[in-house]
Amino acid sequence: MNDGVGVARGSMLVFLNNDVEPLDPGWLTELVGQAVRPDVGAVGAKLLYPNRRVQHGGVTLAGDWVARHADVGLTDDHSGYLGRSRLAQTMSAVTGACLAMRRSVFDAVGGFDAAELAVDFSDIDLCLKAGAAGFRTVWTPHARLLHHESASRGPYLTAAKKARWEAEAAVMRARWGELLHHDPYYNPNLAIDPETTTLRAGVPAAFTQLIVAPARLRGGLPTIGRRV
Repeated sequence: MNDGVGVARGSMLVFLNNDVEPLDPGWLTELVGQAVRPDVGAVGAKLLYPNRRVQHGGVTLAGDWVARHADVGLTDDHSGYLGRSRLAQTMSAVTGACLAMRRSVFDAVGGFDAAELAVDFSDIDLCLKAGAAGFRTVWTPHARLLHHESASRGPYLTAAKKARWEAEAAVMRARWGELLHHDPYYNPNLAIDPETTTLRAGVPAAFTQLIVAPARLRGGLPTIGRRV
């Protein structure tokens, strides 16, 4: 992808896996419309499995697991936790399977780390670098694509791939440290284990509807459901 950027001539970059298929005619307009905003770095889309359940609803930082996709398995029309899944919003990261970014931002943060993060976390790292430079990452449900996940990469859990994942996860833990355990855009009372929104252990279920996002508020709204 870095090589592709090197020969591209435009000011807007859109990275796409070879196993994604646009569903909405305005998907690119939506992504670029968000990405041209001066305070925005990366922009990601809503990705669906071929059965039309969610594969990617944005990325949440997940401690030692580094990061996990939000809303995995929900139906396309599901509103998600407190309606979050219907809102364009700031998140910590989005997947590189469909990611838009201005070239100026990409160049400013040094692009993808092809040396130490060759496969698994280079997209998360790119978004976090953009965040550290003062740019927001936006996920939008208004650009939808099918993701035939691993159609070209094959089965994921081979011994070699597991070893590579562990090595690259270690790089991310060393590089981003405590940030991975304290996602500023995800309610600390919620878990992301597995890749679905649930209450953390010890949080009374009776308080489910009372939970609001953490102390970081923007415009008086919780960050988990803030319009952008």
